[in-house]
Amino acid sequence: MGTNFKGETMPQDETIDGFENLQILTIDACPIIGQIPP
Repeated sequence: MGTNFKGETMPQDETIDGFENLQILTIDACPIIGQIPP
């Protein structure tokens, strides 16, 4: 999964649901950047 997000940023819209309590997300060798939306 880590190589699927080359240069992409984390989406910042209302379509992502389920990260309310997530504090750290680690995906080895994943170049996705940005903050995890609340």
